[in-house]
Amino acid sequence: MVLVTGFPKLLARRVADALAPRGPVILLAQEQHADQAADFAATLPQARVLTGDVASMHLGLSTAEYRDLSSECTEIVHAEEWSHVGADQSTLERVNIEGTRTVLEFAQDCRKLRRLTHFSTVFVSGDRVGVIAEDELSAGQTFRNFYEQSKFEAELLVRRAMGQIPCTVLRPAFIVGDSTTGEIDRFEGPYTVAALLLSTRLQVPLPLPGDGVAPLNVVPVDFVASAAAAIHHDPRAVGRTFHIVDPNPSSSRRVAAPPVSRVQADGSPAEAARAGEADTGAADGVRHGEPPQLLLQPQHAGGPRWHRNILSAHRELPGPADRVRAARAQQGGVIMFLAILLLSAATDVFTATLAEPSAKTAEISTQELREILAGKSATLLDARPRAEYAVSHIPGALNVAAKPGVAASAYVSDVAEVGRLLQERKDTALVLYCNGPFCGKSKRLSEELASAGYTNVRRYQLGIPVWRALGGVTQIEADALGRIMRDDRTAVFIDVRSADEFARGSVQGARNIPRSLVLQGKDVGELKKAKDDNRLPNTDHNTRIIVFGSSADDARFVAEQIAREAFHNVSFFPGSTEELQAALR
Repeated sequence: MVLVTGFPKLLARRVADALAPRGPVILLAQEQHADQAADFAATLPQARVLTGDVASMHLGLSTAEYRDLSSECTEIVHAEEWSHVGADQSTLERVNIEGTRTVLEFAQDCRKLRRLTHFSTVFVSGDRVGVIAEDELSAGQTFRNFYEQSKFEAELLVRRAMGQIPCTVLRPAFIVGDSTTGEIDRFEGPYTVAALLLSTRLQVPLPLPGDGVAPLNVVPVDFVASAAAAIHHDPRAVGRTFHIVDPNPSSSRRVAAPPVSRVQADGSPAEAARAGEADTGAADGVRHGEPPQLLLQPQHAGGPRWHRNILSAHRELPGPADRVRAARAQQGGVIMFLAILLLSAATDVFTATLAEPSAKTAEISTQELREILAGKSATLLDARPRAEYAVSHIPGALNVAAKPGVAASAYVSDVAEVGRLLQERKDTALVLYCNGPFCGKSKRLSEELASAGYTNVRRYQLGIPVWRALGGVTQIEADALGRIMRDDRTAVFIDVRSADEFARGSVQGARNIPRSLVLQGKDVGELKKAKDDNRLPNTDHNTRIIVFGSSADDARFVAEQIAREAFHNVSFFPGSTEELQAALR
């Protein structure tokens, strides 16, 4: 008897369908999906439904249900996950990490257990580049979002349990719809945009990512399910990890050519999609050549997103060439193709840019800015007036004086001042920002710098509003503190020193949230209490919050955690409390 988690997601349904011929299947479904699960179970030869929740104690089952299930269950396929990268951290922790922990605890109670197969993802490699081995997990990588981190931590739990439980880990690439019909269970995000492109009369250009040669490593859900079933039943897979990927992903240009040609031939509104110089040898598949293969040995695969250097597969595993299709005559296939392109161009909001077609200088995304700041690979210039910069600026940004004789409505920083700041090194990598998508200050400065001979100028045109909205904190300077205290009576000052230090004297009206009690994570520790007792302004999350303490590190840490609680206007003061008090006198 096999327990399958993850219903009603399409992957869980397909896996259950693939496993059903071998014996009884139990579907674990939350109560709101119980009727839907029962309807699906009726289509399988031996299947029934248990109402529960992977993240609850004993899987959310009654004592009798848990006892009976643990005595009968011989196999587990754990496909439950929360995969929205924009989900709040507490949800991702509860489902992806704690849910996996609960499933492992259940596995230890199963006296007859022969196999537990856990669905992870290739994205546990985070920001690693180069060759990634299947037997590697923790290699000092960082993560683009908490979804990746939560899946990493979940896989870590499974690997630690391998000594006591017969486990197998599967790491699929990005899973798309059915290879034949285009069926997908989450018709949202890029799929919705793709459907809009197919139905609208608007002529919307659809550029390919990069130069059209970027690989698109995707796997259809039916291939993943059949591969998972084969690996799950192979005794050699116990204790091993498998990348379920396309070993030779096609370029975006090859993927684009056939469906775009088909759409153009049909006269669809999507004919405005640009495929670049299409490769006529791409035929009508996602890739050109051998079908996707799997590894039964923990060998090397390629980069963290595009596993290109996969070694020879064990030929007993299924991989028929006609199982992987993106360009079919059916509309579902075209939608899947469009969704692939949109996802590869910007996988989430952190990798998005404004992408103005008439822009004279290049843009960078929020994620790229974060990487630049972490690596100190460019000089960040705040293109706003000093007064705005002082109140709130991205940490690490510099500011120069205004160009003389320019009206406020046409404000631009002085290129001569930039030159003095950079000692006239015109090849210096520069990133400019100002007040968001509609702000012209960074555009004007970038154009003046380019005209003056600066050769490496880019813009973070989303600017400080989006930086804040995506959880970024800002820094406040001493000369702005008095103005904020005087003019913004709603501002909240947070003192992160110890309760004893706070009691001996602080800023008038300040609230105490000790750094020592603040934990990483959402709705945990002292910040959860601070929301409940109104030390944090719960009635208006746009309230200006200024954090200070004994050091810049303490203030910044607490500010970053407060920003994770969905407060969108959080700054920290980089000096000591004494310096802040002096600035307010």
